Amino acid sequence: MRTDLQLAMRRHANLVENVPYFMIMMTALELNGAGSGLLHGLGLSMLFMRVIHVAGFKADRLQTIPRAVAGFGTLFVSLTAAGISFFELAVFAGGDHLTCSSSR
Repeated sequence: MRTDLQLAMRRHANLVENVPYFMIMMTALELNGAGSGLLHGLGLSMLFMRVIHVAGFKADRLQTIPRAVAGFGTLFVSLTAAGISFFELAVFAGGDHLTCSSSR
């Protein structure tokens, strides 16, 4: 059984492991001209997932449904932000650098 200090440390460490990459993706989306609605939606989704994750992190059991939902939700929100960023890069940059053609 984990102590309260160990649980608090693990909760903070999990946040530090996931959120910086997401913030970098959010910055890239904003620099590429993503709308404020998209940015707010992704940001609120990530915040919601992180709050659920902390609520599901119990001292007596580490494998809880809220923690699992929040873990997959965090992954989904991060992959969605990365996918949108890649799509914007491919569409708005013309996509020329994404092809393997050798014509000049």
